[in-house]
Amino acid sequence: MPTDTSVATSAEARRRYWSTLGRVDSDVLGQLIASQFIPGMPAWPSGREVYLVVHRKDTVILATDGLSDPDDGEFRDCNGHGVELFIEVPTKDLATPSNSPYFHLLTQVARNVAYGGGIVEPWRKYQLLSMELPADTEIAPRLVNSEGQHILLLGMPRFDCMPPIDGMPLSETKAMAVTIVHPDDFAKVAREGGQGRLRLASALEKSGHGHVSDFARQPVL
Repeated sequence: MPTDTSVATSAEARRRYWSTLGRVDSDVLGQLIASQFIPGMPAWPSGREVYLVVHRKDTVILATDGLSDPDDGEFRDCNGHGVELFIEVPTKDLATPSNSPYFHLLTQVARNVAYGGGIVEPWRKYQLLSMELPADTEIAPRLVNSEGQHILLLGMPRFDCMPPIDGMPLSETKAMAVTIVHPDDFAKVAREGGQGRLRLASALEKSGHGHVSDFARQPVL
């Protein structure tokens, strides 16, 4: 399949997928300066670094839209990194998605995934992953640990039983949630490795928060 056609088919499949969960904005979000033009930053597979906005009843989803693009080089025969990331937040906290700290957070995670060459294989091994990112302490000081980092769980919805994105032309692609957690909670489970991450995810589910991110989050453990 020609690259232009497979990129378009992939984008259509992703939009259909998110449309099953809510109303997808016709316009996409982009970066003022794309990663491919920033020294030391990896380009997304096709160089198309954009994000979708999906409106649900009480929440909004911000989702990457391009990490799973094919290209005419390394990803000629597959759908990029095989993943699209998303963060779901309360509607009240997302008046302007493009200027939101949640959007900034998702951007950092996406660039780390692109820089690291993907995240699907570690996820298959561990099921639920964690990541630390430099924090803006003025935005959400209660969710910053002693090292000045935000702590995130990756791949949490229903302990990652979300179906793959149907209709991708070259290879399977999954949607992976990004969930910010309280540093006090993570400190209690950090030494438990994978079992600790699962215990924290279970507590978030039981609390009613689930995978939804909220900078006003209180501890659940």
